[in-house]
Formats: sequence, C-alpha cells, structure tokens
Amino acid sequence: MKKVIFLLFLFSIFISCKKWSGDNTTVRGKVINDITKQPMKGFRIDVIENKTSSFTNRTSSVAATAYTNTNGEFETKFHARWQSKYSYELSVGFDNQMYVEGYTENLLKNKDIVKTKSNFFDIWIAPAGNLTVQLSPPPPYGLGDSIQAIFNHPNWILPNKISVTNKTVNGDGIAGLSKIFMGQWLINITKVKSGITTYKTDTIYLNWNESKTYTINF
Repeated sequence: MKKVIFLLFLFSIFISCKKWSGDNTTVRGKVINDITKQPMKGFRIDVIENKTSSFTNRTSSVAATAYTNTNGEFETKFHARWQSKYSYELSVGFDNQMYVEGYTENLLKNKDIVKTKSNFFDIWIAPAGNLTVQLSPPPPYGLGDSIQAIFNHPNWILPNKISVTNKTVNGDGIAGLSKIFMGQWLINITKVKSGITTYKTDTIYLNWNESKTYTINF
C-alpha cells in the first residue's frame, strides 16, 4: 500500500512539472501605424519577465520575442512561472526605427500579460522622421527683419505645431526637428524684409525613418 501511495506521489509531481515546464501563455496581436492606419511589418515584440524579490529589488529579462508579419500580426508562446513574484508585460522593440517618443508608449496603456491565458493586444505606433529646416542665408538679418515658419500636422492633435524663427535657429541658420510625426506637414511662412511682409504656404511629406531638409530663402 505504501508503495502505491509513493508511486501516486511521484506521478503527481510528474504531472505538475509537465504542466509548468511547457509553454502555457500566448501573446498575440497587431501593430498599426496610428497615422496611416496601416499594419506595420517587422516590429519586434518582447515579453518581459519581471522578478520582484523585495520592495526595492526588481530584475527584468526577455522571456519571448516575436516579429510582426506583412499584416502587422504577431504571436508568441512562452512559459510563465506560476509564483507571484514573477509578472509579465509587453514591450515594443523598435530596433533603431524612429517613432515619437512618449506618445507611442502612452498608446500602449495596458501591457500586463495574464499568466496561462491567451492575451491579445492592439498596438498603435506613431512613426517619425527627422526634418532639418535651413534658413538661407542664415541670420542675423537687418533691423526689423524677421522670418517665422509654422509647421502644422493637419491629421494630428498633440503636438501638432512647431515654430521655427530666425531667433531659434543656430549660427548656421539650421533648426533640427528630430523624431517628429511622419506624414504631410503644412508650412505657413511669414517674412518681414525692409518693412514689407510676405506670406507663403507650402507642404512637405516626411516618410517613416526619413531624414529630410527643408530650405527657406529669405
């Protein structure tokens, strides 16, 4: 009888180990360009495992990784540890691709992963590019002369307006606008020269990961 009980005990341990040794949690979803509303291919999605051993000691590591396909979809399975000191969350890996910092993270408000369940996430990314504004010739200008260029992103809410003036550029007449939203920007230019004020409207399209220069002649 004792032998039977012992064998049942070993069998229960085996079943328990098998239950917690394999992949028991699924993470899937879709990554979407929040400006064009199109799916985004090639984004890295990481499952982060957080281990908390005290109120002040927390370590993190990557438990699983997936990349989005042509439809922007991803899926990965991993083994989630059952102990309460382990928790899991989603992280978007940009692999040096440009995006609007701060805004994109705010779009992913709920990134906690439920253990031993199938988790689904819609991830909206705000892709970005770099724009260099060049005033030609560079300032300083004559007394009373000035130039102002206001860049508006018509399909965006916040932040959607950037102002460049002869007082905000550097000594070479350059203003670097790094990691601003991709898409079409509307430009309103006001020039005051020799007491005469002129206005001009223009547009520029900035692609994802693109670096472009826009020159304003004074």
